[in-house]
Amino acid sequence: MSTVAVPVPESEPLAMLGLVTVIGFGTGLQRKLAKNSQKK
Repeated sequence: MSTVAVPVPESEPLAMLGLVTVIGFGTGLQRKLAKNSQKK
């Protein structure tokens, strides 16, 4: 899959979904790390 700068309507929701997933995963990871640091 090569990223080409062409406006594709179908790729916009997919990009948003990816962004939300990355942000959600990052937030979950930070929470997990915070819980682990609190235990110590």
